[in-house]
This record gives sequence, structure tokens and C-alpha cells, in this order.
Amino acid sequence: MEKAPLISICIPNYNYARYLPECLDSILDQTYRDFEVIFRDNASTDHSYEIAKSYQDKFLKQGIPFKIGINPQNLGSDRNSELCAMESRGKYRLILASDDLLYPSFLEETVSILEQYPKVSMVMTHRDEIDASGAKLTSVPFYNPSCIIPGEQQAAVFMK
Repeated sequence: MEKAPLISICIPNYNYARYLPECLDSILDQTYRDFEVIFRDNASTDHSYEIAKSYQDKFLKQGIPFKIGINPQNLGSDRNSELCAMESRGKYRLILASDDLLYPSFLEETVSILEQYPKVSMVMTHRDEIDASGAKLTSVPFYNPSCIIPGEQQAAVFMK
């Protein structure tokens, strides 16, 4: 039986063909390699599914499991994300929007924190935003220092 990967990267997608190659390339460029990718297309009307299919061999050649699914009809974002998560086998899960990119060391750095602090259940990082032309926008970090926040306190922030 195949060993389960440590991380499952779930990519629920709907009509993001224009961003998908960069998203998938950013996953292929990760310095940490113990992961799988689950891509689920939500009945897109663009060529998202075909783009994902064209990447399947690239992932498999690097030894990275890459599952692709397509819904026969649009089930909505929440249900599509649930279906992605249901197929995941990893200890940790990343829900990655198909219009997002990962820095090359993202998985390595977040896994290091999760493994070093077993009671931590979620890692947040600063993100850079880009505009429609691809220019990086300056944004203020949500948290200034690196820190561990008790779940109840973080839940209160999410509820705002």
C-alpha cells in the first residue's frame, strides 16, 4: 500500500484557466516534496480542466501524486472544496485557490512549524497581492511578529 503524503494540496477550481498554469508551476517549484495534489474542477466553462490534465505528467514525473476530478455540473464553491478535501490523504491540508501562488519554500516552512509545535493546528503567513497586470501590491502584514495564538483568540479574529 502506498504511503500517505504528509500534505494534501486541494485546489477547487472554477473558471480560473488564466491563472492556473502559474498556480500549478508554483506547486511544482516547492522545496518540500512530501505532498499530493487534488484538483477538482467545478464544471468550468473555460479550459481549466484541460490545463490541469496537461500538468498531470509533469507532477507524476516528479513523483507527486496528482488527482484530477471534474463535476458534471457546478456544485458551488463550498461543495467543490468539500469534495477536494474528501479525497485528501495527508496529515495536513492546504486549500489553495487556483488564482494563488506559493513561494518555493512555503510548504517547507509551514510543515516545520506544524511538526515543531504539535498542538498548532493552523499556520498563517503573510501574502503578497498582485493586480490584474501582475504587479505586486504593497500590503500591511496581518500580524507583525511571528507568534502562536491560542485558538479561542484566533477564532474571535475570524469572527470579526
